[in-house]
Amino acid sequence: MLLTRAEMTLDFDGNRLQPEPDRAILQWIFDQFLYGEVTGIQVGKWLYDAPDLDSARFLAKQAIEELQHVGNFLHIMRMLGLRPGKPHAAVRFLATSMMAKTWPEHVAMEMATGEGFVLMAFYAVIDTLDHPEAVEILTRAVRQEEGHVAFGEQQTMRLCANDPGLRRELLGLSLVWRWGVGRL
Repeated sequence: MLLTRAEMTLDFDGNRLQPEPDRAILQWIFDQFLYGEVTGIQVGKWLYDAPDLDSARFLAKQAIEELQHVGNFLHIMRMLGLRPGKPHAAVRFLATSMMAKTWPEHVAMEMATGEGFVLMAFYAVIDTLDHPEAVEILTRAVRQEEGHVAFGEQQTMRLCANDPGLRRELLGLSLVWRWGVGRL
């Protein structure tokens, strides 16, 4: 990955999330994680549109991992005494209405950038949640998410190396995307 875990980690000054007193925030966090992973079914569309066999293989593996994460988050929620709830409107919008239209947009915006944001959120929960079993499950999921980000970064760099105009297009799209997310 282009950024290290240290570069993607926030300083929480030793603060910890406790299962009982922080129940409401944990409910909100895991609802967003769960919904985000459920949208991993979109990988099927990209599997169909993959530009080559290696990309298709990667996406097939990613689809399985996303579904495993759904099961993992349901398990974590049960351990914490939580029941699945509703996702925030921003998460729902980002996971459905902002779906990429092309392979370059998908690997740059959804995999390298979007999965990168997810990865940072996973790191934050791992660094703060006071529940060793849930942290262990999240730590396993992080390794898979890191692979998703790395694939998106590698594909984006390869595509942009062959097409300088594409680099400008994706950077422009990135600015629009950031503006839209900021407005949400």
